[in-house]
Amino acid sequence: MILNLIHFNKHKRIYYVPGMFSLLAIPLVFAFYASDYLKENDYRVVSLNMPPKDFFQTEEWEFYKDFEYKDVTVPVNFSNDVENQFYNLIKELQKENIDKTGIKFQLSDANTYDDIIKLLDLMEITEQGRYLINFNDNSFYVLHIKKEGNSGMDDILVMTCYVGSPKKNIL
Repeated sequence: MILNLIHFNKHKRIYYVPGMFSLLAIPLVFAFYASDYLKENDYRVVSLNMPPKDFFQTEEWEFYKDFEYKDVTVPVNFSNDVENQFYNLIKELQKENIDKTGIKFQLSDANTYDDIIKLLDLMEITEQGRYLINFNDNSFYVLHIKKEGNSGMDDILVMTCYVGSPKKNIL
């Protein structure tokens, strides 16, 4: 019996060393390999390039104010069916290609942040480069200038936005 105890003490294994190695190594390996993926796919931030605060009192705004807008009221927390209707409106505007036209999406105080994000997603999906938000009258404007060859106006963006990957399920 004494021999068994001595024999048992000689071969006692230490199990916490591999656990400590895993505790330190796995987060380091994850941080090394996942950092590039996490940097590329940061969906927590909406990056907006906003016009200056006094933009709506300048002559530039007067140019866009003279556009012929189709008024659309945006319902609160609008559904995918309404989103499809908005998609079709924007595509129709692009297809008609009439100079100085647009859509004015009228928001209300009851609209949520999600409604604005859905509209921004629509701009990304429809590849609509010209749009602007006027917080003074709670309006989201989709702007269209007739495309004629290479007029130079195609490169001008009033406001751009990057919201990550747009929703693909509405097409």
